[in-house]
Amino acid sequence: MKSSISSEQYLSKRQLREKIKNKEYQRLDDNTKLKLINKEEMSIGDTIKNPIIIKNKLGIDMISAMKKKDSFSLGVIRMAKGAVSLEAINKKRDLTDEEVVDVIVKQIKLRKDAILESTKANRMDLVSQNEKEIEVLNKYLKEFILQGGFDIE
Repeated sequence: MKSSISSEQYLSKRQLREKIKNKEYQRLDDNTKLKLINKEEMSIGDTIKNPIIIKNKLGIDMISAMKKKDSFSLGVIRMAKGAVSLEAINKKRDLTDEEVVDVIVKQIKLRKDAILESTKANRMDLVSQNEKEIEVLNKYLKEFILQGGFDIE
């Protein structure tokens, strides 16, 4: 779902207030919302306060894995994108980076559980495969942490 503020800049004040009340602009701060209502000039920084970095990074990495013909990473990234898409469908809205990270953490937990089960069944090939998948998924968690995604209190 593509949200374009520029195509909606001709809304009446009433329509815009209604959209804000319905949390369609929940990612925008109050000053930006006021600028929208008053039809003041805005910069890119006003509209992109908390960009969805991880989800975009998944798409970019998927394309680069296709170009490199890295079928293993491509498979892991596709599974992660599928899980993110499924979660977005279940929530009926786009996910924030925090929610995308939660989905990736769930995927890592699934693979850790699979490692335990594979170890019990003495299937070391599956153990190594799941460990490699965890390494691929951990890149996205590290990216989120480096972007300042977690608040340390």
